[in-house]
Parts: sequence; structure tokens; C-alpha cells
Amino acid sequence: MPIDIGNFTSSMRVFFKIIVESVLIAINELVTNKLRSFLSLFGITIGILCIISVFTAVDSLERNIRSSIEKLGDDVIYIQRWPWNFGDENYEWWKYFKRPVSDRQELKAIQKKVQSASSASLVVRVEDQMVKHRELSMEDIETVGVTFRYEQIKRFIFQEGRFFSMLEANSGSNVAILGANIADQLFPRKKQIVGRYIQYKGRDVRVIGVLKEEGDDILGFSADNQVYLPYNFINRFFKFSRRGEEPFLAVKARDGLTLESLKSELTGVMRAQRRLKPSRENNFALNQISILSKNLNSIFGMINIAGWVIGLFAILDKLDRD
Repeated sequence: MPIDIGNFTSSMRVFFKIIVESVLIAINELVTNKLRSFLSLFGITIGILCIISVFTAVDSLERNIRSSIEKLGDDVIYIQRWPWNFGDENYEWWKYFKRPVSDRQELKAIQKKVQSASSASLVVRVEDQMVKHRELSMEDIETVGVTFRYEQIKRFIFQEGRFFSMLEANSGSNVAILGANIADQLFPRKKQIVGRYIQYKGRDVRVIGVLKEEGDDILGFSADNQVYLPYNFINRFFKFSRRGEEPFLAVKARDGLTLESLKSELTGVMRAQRRLKPSRENNFALNQISILSKNLNSIFGMINIAGWVIGLFAILDKLDRD
């Protein structure tokens, strides 16, 4: 069928005329309403920048928290009264509160019987403590009591000095390892700190090590403001069952072995040690960092969704008003 060149040309002229007129109308609208157009674009731009800023801040927070959690060790099981699923609406805290705390007998049983473990340590953290050196003092610090094998579970980087010897740890000697901030505050002009003394609970305690600075930690896991003491030394001053502090066991898996095999062995040894009948449930929790990571995935997933929804409604509201 032949094409009618005249009609085609006429249609194209009409089409281009419509486009040109539409562009001219849009330009005229922008020129006559400059302020309104500018404010609309500016408001939308600010909204988008705010959304980007929020997501950047949330992403930075998530990275910092995950970095802090990783210090706990992805190959370590923590035996405690409280399971790490605090977001569970069915969290039976009253039941967990009645559970016994770990002790040295359980540590010895694990060290002797659990073949999947490379090392194990008893740990207790005591907050709001004070240490002194002559006229200088530091308050609200955390003292950490640990047994001999703890250095194999948490990696220490020393500025000077060393970790506790087996004799010092087992006998509960008056020796300490200082975090970087505490060393700087108590010995501001001293180049050599190892061999000097601090006072803790009225006792002279000899410094045998100073840790390198780790930097701020959003969850408070940094050792910069901590003092490490032998567990048998710090145990003399507190009845942990009557305080908020609770000793717990940290158990590191052997290289090449899964945490599941370690958990299986630990469950059997702990149940035997606590003489639990087959019909009774565990009165201890086996915690690992994957539990915290899973909770973080859920929390930050919801935060991201909420951020997108709020930002989208904010922009739509702005467009609707304009």
C-alpha cells in the first residue's frame, strides 16, 4: 500500500510542534516560578542527602559493632548462665538467674576430658574498680580475672612485658597487666613501667606487662581501660555469687575442628559435672559469636527497611505538597 507522503509530513509537523510547545511551556513555568521550582528541587535533594547520610551512619555503626564482636573469637565457646538471645520475647530470665556459675572444678574437667578444645580459661569481669599509683588514681575501670591459658584464647599484643606465668596464675600472685590508657594515666612520664607497682584493694600489685593501644571500642571490649589479674588473686576479694559479676568459661576449639563438635563434647562434660539427669535440660548456655551476628543481621535489616520507607514517604510528601 503506497504511503501518503503529504499526510505523513503533516503528522510529523504536528508531532514536533507539540513537543516544542511542551518544552516551551515547561521552560516558561520554570522561569515564572523560579523560587517554587528551586525550593522543590532543593527539598528533594536535601531529603535524598539525609537518607544517604543516615544509611552511611548506620553502615559505619554496623561495621564497628561487628569488628568489636569479632574480638570475642569465632572459634571460642563461652559457657555462661545467660544465653545470647536477649531479643527473644520468650526469654526466661527468671530460670537463667537460678543457674549456677562456673568454677575451677568445671575448668579442670574441661581441660582434662574435652579433646576438641585447645585451651580453656575461667574469666570474671569486675567493673567500677579503682587502681592507684602514689597520688594518681583511676576510677570506674574494669578488672579482669583470668586463669593461665587465657592468653591462648585472647590474643595480647604487648607494648612491654609478658603474660602471667603458670606459677603466678595458679598461686594468685600480686601481678597485673595494664591496658594502654591506664598505663599512660598512672605512669605519665615513665618509659619503663614493668616492675613498678599499683595499688588494688589495698594491696601492692607488681606490673608485669603493658598492652599496646587498641583504640575505642563501641561495645567496650577494648583492653585499653582494663587491668588483667590472676583469677585466684581477684577471687580473694569477691563472693561472685552475691554480686552482679559472674565467672564464665571460655573454651577455644582445636584447629580444623568445628564448633559443633566442641559444643557436643562440652555439653556432655558439663552435664556430667553438674550431675544432670537425662530428663533435665541444660542449666548452662553455650554461646558463640554467630548468635550475636545473626541478631545483628536481623536488627540492621529492619533498620535499613525502616530507613527506606521513611525516606520514601518523606519525598512523596514533599512532591505532593508541591
